[in-house]
Amino acid sequence: NQSPLRATAKRLLASLVRQSFFDPLAAGRFGGVIDGMQTWSGFVSRYARVYQIFGAHGTSKILSSEFRSLSRVRREADYDITLADELPSARPIERVSALCLRGYTQNQLLRDIDAVSMSHSLEVRVPFLDPLVTDLAFSLPAHAKLGDISKLSNPEAATYRETGAKKILIDVGRGLLPEGMDIQQKRGFGMPFDSWLKGHLRDVLEDTLSDATTRNRVFFNEQEVQLLKKDFLEGRTNWPRPWLLMMTELWCREVLDKKPEAQYIYDR
Repeated sequence: NQSPLRATAKRLLASLVRQSFFDPLAAGRFGGVIDGMQTWSGFVSRYARVYQIFGAHGTSKILSSEFRSLSRVRREADYDITLADELPSARPIERVSALCLRGYTQNQLLRDIDAVSMSHSLEVRVPFLDPLVTDLAFSLPAHAKLGDISKLSNPEAATYRETGAKKILIDVGRGLLPEGMDIQQKRGFGMPFDSWLKGHLRDVLEDTLSDATTRNRVFFNEQEVQLLKKDFLEGRTNWPRPWLLMMTELWCREVLDKKPEAQYIYDR
């Protein structure tokens, strides 16, 4: 734990570097340092960065100079999720759980599940999000939900038993689950975006991130886009960044480039 004086000084510095005076430095060599200093402003600021794809420094670099000057890319991300921080005095595990439920779970996961299931005429239920179940989960002691992962060198590569993740579910379903289930590495439900972009979507990636497309769209910096695409195809960066740029261009073609259909106004 750091001293109160040190913590106060870091919060003051974080507040200082949030000012627009530092915006021109965001895309430069010190942009990453400045962005890191902003996390000193508190818990929610650090949490918000977990779900960022580019971050302020990366966004400043990827945007064209015209759009960089018009945007507030360094606007602190925690402004968008402060209202979701419903348990500010709770322990970290409950606070993160509440933020996740009100943000990522509510706004993305449930929306995606609804869209995909309805497109196949399916109706999905989420029993673990029943209010009685979630209330019980929040009331349980922290050690019942997660082990002491601070002792693990790489928690993301650890097993269920080592992290204590999903311990209650594993204990309840032990008679139904395969033996040794808890000594497997925790796995999420992921889609093969990387393989898609390097496989049957490669042509789409090349088209949407080409020099000509980027130049005509004027949103992004041509050199940075080409460098990002090269880094992805050569395995130096992961799929989310090129995927986001590709989706942005496809959205522009679908929404911005199409002429609005004729609208008919009927007298009532």
